[in-house]
Amino acid sequence: TIIVEDAAGDQASLQTEKPVGSTETISEWNSRQAEIRRCLSYPVLSMVAGRTNHEDLQARAKSLNQTYGLPEHLRNGHLSNTPSLLTDDFVREYVPQQEVESDFASCPLDIQDKIMKADETFVFSGSFASLCQVEYQDARRSLLVALVFHCGLLRHLERFSEEPKLKGELESVWRLSSKLLEDGVRRALAQQDGVNNRDKARSVCILYRRIASFLKDLEISPERDVEIEAVAGDFAKILSVISCEADIDCLRSEMSQSSKRAFLRLVPIHEIFTLLTGSGDDPGIKSLVAIESLSVGIPRLLGRAYSVSRKNELPTSDLGGHYLSNLPGLSSTLRSSLVTGVHKVFKALSSVAENAITKRCESAEAEVTVWTDSMMLSLLACFCTA
Repeated sequence: TIIVEDAAGDQASLQTEKPVGSTETISEWNSRQAEIRRCLSYPVLSMVAGRTNHEDLQARAKSLNQTYGLPEHLRNGHLSNTPSLLTDDFVREYVPQQEVESDFASCPLDIQDKIMKADETFVFSGSFASLCQVEYQDARRSLLVALVFHCGLLRHLERFSEEPKLKGELESVWRLSSKLLEDGVRRALAQQDGVNNRDKARSVCILYRRIASFLKDLEISPERDVEIEAVAGDFAKILSVISCEADIDCLRSEMSQSSKRAFLRLVPIHEIFTLLTGSGDDPGIKSLVAIESLSVGIPRLLGRAYSVSRKNELPTSDLGGHYLSNLPGLSSTLRSSLVTGVHKVFKALSSVAENAITKRCESAEAEVTVWTDSMMLSLLACFCTA
C-alpha cells in the first residue's frame, strides 16, 4: 500500500521539453519550469480543477499501468490471474462514463457576449492599443472574461445596471484588466532586442489571450473566497512568469500529472477498503492483529506530511499534509472519487471498531481485551489524521 502511495510523488518531477529555438540552457529551462509550476500554488489557482473527460482519464490510467503495472509477459502463464494496477473495473468504479454533477463551476459559454455588452458601459482605452488595435482588444476582453470568472462576478454582468455596488466592482475589474495588459506591453517595449514595437505589442497580446483562455477553461470551487485585487495580483504574477506557449503547456502537463497522482492514491485507498470489507466471496480480514497491522499505514497514506524527490532532496513542507495535497488542477471527478474513497475507508474502520467493542464487552477473555485495546489505539490514530 505505502509503496504505491509513495510512487505518486515519483511523477512530480517530469519535465516539459525545451521549446525548439529557445536560447535558454537546459538548466535555465528547468529552473524556469519550477518557477512556472509555482504559479499553481497561488491562491487564485489553489482551488481549481482542469477539465477532463472520461477518455482522458482512461488514457492516464493506462499510462500508469504501463509504468507501474505487472509487465505483459508476466501476466501470461502461471501469473495470468495477477491483476494489473488499474483494471478496467477499477477505472469504471472511480471514473463514471457519464458526466456527473460537480460543485466546481465552469465558465459559461455566453460570457463573451455579456462582456461585449458591458464593454459599452465601461470604457478603458489603453495607451498602447494603437500599436495593434485588433489583437489588443481581443487580449483585453479575454483577460476580462478570465477575471470576471475567477472573481465570481458572473452574476454582476446581468445586474450591474440595477445595482450601483455591482457596477463599481465590475468597473474595477475593467480597470485592472487594462492595467495588466498595459503593464505587459510596457515590459515588452522596454526590452532592447531589435524587434519593432508593433510586433512586440502584438506578440504580448496574442500570448495574454492564450493565457487568459487557459485560465478561463479551468473549473473553480464555490468554496473559495477571493477578493478582486488578490485575483488581479495573482494574474499579474502569472502573466509575468509565462513568456511563451510552452510555459502554458508546462502548467497543463503538471495538472495532468495530478490525475496520475490521484489514481496512485486511489489504489491503496481502494485496497484498504477491500481488505476491510471483502469482495465477492472473500469476507475480508477479521483478525484483530491483521487489522491493526493494516491500520498502521493509514495515517501516513491520508496525511502526507511531505514529499521527497527522486534526487533525495530535503522534504518540502508545501507538498503534503493531506491526501488531496500536491494535486494542482486535479479534475473534479477524481477529486470527488478520492474524497468518497476515503470516506468509505473511515466508514469501514468505524464498523470494525464497533464490532470489536461489542465483542470485547461480550468476552471475558483477557487475550481478546488486550488485542482489541491495541487495535483500537491504531484505529484512533487513523481518525486523528482525518
